[in-house]
Amino acid sequence: MPVNLSAPDPASLLPVPGVALGIAEANIRKPGRKDLLVIKLADGARVAGVFTQNRFCAAPVVVTREHLSLGSLSSLVKLSPDESRGRAAAEPEPLA
Repeated sequence: MPVNLSAPDPASLLPVPGVALGIAEANIRKPGRKDLLVIKLADGARVAGVFTQNRFCAAPVVVTREHLSLGSLSSLVKLSPDESRGRAAAEPEPLA
């Protein structure tokens, strides 16, 4: 995982035809942080996925595999940073 990696200058980013991005503050873990990314794909877009080979897979991995197997995908939702991962039972998070 990169350390002290800074975001690129938005002016240096080029648009990708057929892809629209949207961000929001979902307040998943910390308020006031843009922690949700929605990627909208144009009709007919082709996608691929690379998944973990671990025996344990978090529910979003299982669902994404199933959706990709259907052969069509219109959008992706990404939580940041990886709120969707499975958590080790030895490190439970406190409930609010």
